[in-house]
Parts: sequence; C-alpha cells; structure tokens
Amino acid sequence: MSYFAHLSKEEKLLMWREMCRSRFIELKIRYDIKDSGDSHIPTVALLSLGEEAVSLGASFACNPSRDWLVPGHRSKGALVHFGVTPEEDLANHLCKADSPSRGRDGNIHYGLIKKHILKFKSHMISNWPTGAGIADALTYIFKLEKQEGKLPVVLCFCGDGASRQGTFHEVLNYAAVRNLPMGFIIDNNRIATDTPFIEQSAAQNLVDIARGYNIEGAYIANGNDIVTVYNYSVRLIERARTLANNTKYLSAYNLARAPFILECDTFRMAEHNESRKANCVDIFDFIEWGALDPVRLFREELLGLRSVDAVRAIHDREPGKMFACDVMEISEAELNIIAEEEKQAVDAAYEAVRTGPDPEPDESLLRIFPHVAINKVKRSVEPFDAKYALRTKLSPEEHKNMLSYGVAIRKTLHDILKNNRRVRIFGEDVGGCLIEGEPRGGGVYGITHDIVADLELEVDQCFNTPLAEIAIVGAATGHAIAGLIPIAEIQYLPFASCAMQQIIDYLASFFWTTGVSPHVLFRLPSGGGKSMGEYHSSLRLEAAFFHTPGLKMVHPSTPHDAAALLRASVLDDAPILFFEDLWAYSSVFGKVGDGEVAIGSAALRQEGSDLTIISWGARMWFQVVLPAVDILAQEGISLELIDLRSLCPLDLDLLVESAVKTRRVLIAHEAPKYGGVGGSIAQMIQEAAGENLLAPYIGVVGAKRCMLAQHPKLEEWILPSDGDILAVARELLAYR
Repeated sequence: MSYFAHLSKEEKLLMWREMCRSRFIELKIRYDIKDSGDSHIPTVALLSLGEEAVSLGASFACNPSRDWLVPGHRSKGALVHFGVTPEEDLANHLCKADSPSRGRDGNIHYGLIKKHILKFKSHMISNWPTGAGIADALTYIFKLEKQEGKLPVVLCFCGDGASRQGTFHEVLNYAAVRNLPMGFIIDNNRIATDTPFIEQSAAQNLVDIARGYNIEGAYIANGNDIVTVYNYSVRLIERARTLANNTKYLSAYNLARAPFILECDTFRMAEHNESRKANCVDIFDFIEWGALDPVRLFREELLGLRSVDAVRAIHDREPGKMFACDVMEISEAELNIIAEEEKQAVDAAYEAVRTGPDPEPDESLLRIFPHVAINKVKRSVEPFDAKYALRTKLSPEEHKNMLSYGVAIRKTLHDILKNNRRVRIFGEDVGGCLIEGEPRGGGVYGITHDIVADLELEVDQCFNTPLAEIAIVGAATGHAIAGLIPIAEIQYLPFASCAMQQIIDYLASFFWTTGVSPHVLFRLPSGGGKSMGEYHSSLRLEAAFFHTPGLKMVHPSTPHDAAALLRASVLDDAPILFFEDLWAYSSVFGKVGDGEVAIGSAALRQEGSDLTIISWGARMWFQVVLPAVDILAQEGISLELIDLRSLCPLDLDLLVESAVKTRRVLIAHEAPKYGGVGGSIAQMIQEAAGENLLAPYIGVVGAKRCMLAQHPKLEEWILPSDGDILAVARELLAYR
C-alpha cells in the first residue's frame, strides 16, 4: 500500500476533487465532439484521459501561489491544480470571447500568467525554454530581494515524443548549467501521435538522459498511481529548491545539480486528438492499462486508508500496546458526494459557456503591441551628426567629443545595468571571465566589457549562457514574464535562425493570445562590410522578422541613435529586435546624449523637393547612400533623406508625407531586394500616396538574390553600392 507524504485528510480530498474535475472536463469535451451529434467545439481536443495521475500528482507537490507550471499536451490535472476552472478550459475549447485566449486560439492553447501557467502551443515543448527563463529570473529575484521562504520551482511537462526534440536537450543543459529549480516530468505513454516508442528512441528508459546532464532522475513504472507520483515529486521538488538556493559548493565536478527528470510510464486512453482514431494501439495494452485507471486506483487508495486520528486515540489510551484500527479515514459517501459535485459543476459550466458570446472580428485583432506611440507633429530636421572615420578623417578635437558606434552601445548598456538591478544581460561570451584576477572579454566585440570589469554590479546580472540560441531566446522570454528586463545577445544575427520558432511563433504571438507582453530586448550584431560571409553578416532574416506580427525592430545608424534607442527599448513594453551594425562598431563616430528616441519615429535627416531616399543602418547610409547623395547634390538634385531607424512600428505618416512632397521615392537596404522589406514599404507608400507620385513605381535597391559571399570582392559585388543608388535615382528623376 502506498502512503501519502505529509497530506491531511482535507488535502487528500482536494486531490480527489481535482482528479474528478479533470476527468469530468475531458469527458464533457469528448461527449461534445463524438457523442452529442451537435458539436459546439470547433477545434481539435487533446485529452489526458488515463494520464491524470502524472500531471496532478506531480503538480500537487507544488504551491501554485509561488511555483510555475509549464504544461504539455496531457497536463489537465496540473492545470486544474494551478487554478484553471471548468469554465476557462471549456471556453477555450469552444473558442469563446471570454476564454483565456479570447477566442484567438482553441483547445489547450492558452496560458494564464496570473495563475503562473505558461502558454502552451502545439510546437512541442516550445514553452520549456521560457520556463527555464522564469526559473532563472525568479531565482535571481529571490536572492536579489533576499526573500524568505522557499525558492520557487518551475515544473515542465512533456510526453515521450517531445523528449526526442532538440529543444528538450537545450533546456535541460541550460537548467543544469544554471542550477535552476526545475522539474521535467515525462508522461511516457509509449506512443507519439501514432508512432510507437521503439521508433522514436533507442533508449529503454528516457530518465537515463539525466545522467548526461548531471541531474537527478527517477522512474515510476506505474504512472497511474497518483500517490507514488506525488511522493516522488515531493522529494525531488524539495531537493531542487534546496540545491538551487545553495550554490556554495557548486562546480563542474559536483553532481548535485538542482533540476530533475521524473519519467512516469502511463497510457493514453484517448486518441492523439479527438478528431482521429487511435490506429496503432495494441488492444491488449488498452485492456491492461484500463484495469489501472488512475481514478479507480486513487479511489481504492483512499478507501483503504485508516484513520490516523483513531490510531492516535487508541495509542493514547493504551500506550506501548500493539493494536489494529479498522476506522476508515475517508468514507465512500464522501468520495461520491465530491464526484457528484464536480460532475454537476462541469455540466453547468459547459451549458454556461456554450451559450456565451463568440469573438467578433474588429480592430482589436490588429493590436499586436501593448502601446504604439509615434510622434504625429510636424517634424524637425535631425541632420546626421555622425562621421564615417575611414571616409572623413577626424581631428583630435572631434575624437575627444565623439564616441564610436560600439563604445556608445557599450557605455549605454553599462549605465542601464548600473541604474536598474532588474535588467539582466546574457548570451554567448557576454559575461566574460576572470584570468589571474583580471576581467576579460565581454562578448566577441567587447561590447559588455565595461559590465564585466565593474565589480560593483551584481555578479549574476551579466552572465554567460551555453551556445544554445533556443535556450537564450526562451530564457529571455521567461525573464520578461517573471518581471525582469532581459537584454539577450544573439552573437550574430544569422545565428537567430537556430531559434526562429521561439522568436516568430512563441514570443511574437504571446501578447496577441494572452494579453501579456514579454518585454524582451535582443541585440543582433549584423551587416556586411567586414567580409564575414553569410553566416555572420547576412541580413536575410530581416524580412522574416518584419513580416511577423508582434515584434518591434530598430536599426540605428548613428552612435547617438544607438544609445537613445537602447534607452527607449529598456523603457518599452514589447519584444524588440535591436540590430547593430558590425561595420559601424569602430567606423562611425558621433556625439552621444542622454535622452531617448521614440521607437517608431523615423528621422528626417535632410529636406528636399526632387526625390525622397529612405534607408536604415550605418553602413548603408555612410558607405552607400551618402556618397551617392553627394554626387546627386552636385548635379543640382534636391534630396529628402529619411533614416527609418525603426522598421516596426513603421513611421508611415512621415514616409507618405515626404512621398507626396517630392513625388518620387527610392528605398535602399542591405538585405536582398527580392522579397525584402523595401518592397513591402514601397507598396504601403504607393497605396497611400497614389496619384501624387510622378514615377510609375517606387525604386528599391537591395542586395542581389544569393547568399552573402565572404571574399571582399564577391561581397562588394553582391551588396548594394552607391552606383546602384545613382542608377535608380536617375531613372526616377527622368519622370517629369
């Protein structure tokens, strides 16, 4: 007979109530889809029938007011324990207007941040990296604020199929390296959709993975026994809290890391989703596991318990004597009453939700950021105050009063961290290291060197991560959800392709589906001119990000704007991609103030009447566009120059106003012209300006449609040049 660790009668009955609630919610969903003949659920449904003991048993060892849940496909029991009501879950399945996802998503694709439940989506374990970030952030806050009590734990769930994905391993490694209070629960039902376990894994037991990451692992052969799952979870979770809070003896050789894996063998008594049939389930397995139904097993467990109070009373009367107690702690009637109450509550919730309001298409669907404020008043000219050092030799006095593009970013980041302990910077190499007591490093280009060298900063306020972009992006998202302001560096923009799913699917859609906006800032060094080739310099991802709703994008061209946009980004409330010019780090110099530049506000660099040139980025302006501008100016052409500096939100009003004024527009960018951002902006201007334009088209200049070569001669040929600008400008100017 299993036993409960430290649970009162009331807590045992609560566990029974939550198991009944979980089961009745899912039976109601199944009834609606398969048995009612009049289904009101427009989405697929992924049920955890037969697997309730795993998620409920593990989560019951948590405190939902402090701990966090990262659900998987089959985590209904855990969702219920963390406070999801029947109304909320059913409303989301019915895609109702007042559901957690507001009708914008269905089934279990929802998150309730106020209840410490992270958003789930179909890309398996795509929420795990964010869970790791939450654990990292909460641990930092716990120690920074010297909080009392127990360290929060983050519990992540997945099935055996999801455990075969690369994200699983990046997160496990990140959690182990950072020594985070995390638990990874695998409900192993031996089938992923319809693919049997033997065709997914050569390992007999998935828990063996734990040894590879120096973390604790435990295996439960009967994951349908909620008491066993709960008891294991209590021990492992408390161990995680303790070890994560005590890093005094942590080293590469100390195996006592906080995270753990708990693998529970179980069985899915349902299809992968309710729109399909379970074609590959062995009927004998179905019968065998059906006899181990977790609800029935738990009921038998509860009815087999003897009253602790009765035992104590007998012992008090006759101390030291052997005795037997036949007084049951929990009666069958008590269990039946609770089950009936939950059934009626779920039935009532379903009827209330079924007749509830459906979402209506309106302008709110287009709101992809919490706030977008763009200056609408008449613009003043902001002339370029920066100089390209290799083109214009700087005098000693100019050097004295100017900072390079890279130093401007470096000093601004240092000031931001020093003034706000809730800002954290992390990424590959950014934390540097100590060599013979001296701080070294601070990123590939030394951008965070000042932070590394400042011993007064919080030791863990700037730290190195594993070379794992999925983990970095997810960790940043989690930091933001936990209330910190993360500044995460992707070492080079092209490396972000490793984490595209995290950026364009999970992060970008978070506000739209949950109403909560993760305030994340990603630094993305990029751009040509350094002969670093496709995999370090290319800006091809620019268009992919631009076409993804939910991401803000800034690309400063001067040291002043780099510093000002960094400060503005830290004060913003949305995910921000901050593009930094590799070429400009040591080539572009300018004066740097201490203010901000509004994100979404373009800079009118020069007024003109014949042609508007729109561009962004330091190399494009100083090495490509301005040399062409000088030549056209000598020919008597009056040019209006607009430095976009913010791609999203886009300052479309200024662009259209200028297009109507000059009646000719040229857009120049470094990324490939084909499918690029320039074409999209041109279409928006063309729509708005219409017949006011003299030229029948808006000119777009960009790189050739191929990868970016590394040889300087090939790179120069592929990237746009001042000659390309001149050629297109003269074509446009020919229209009178």
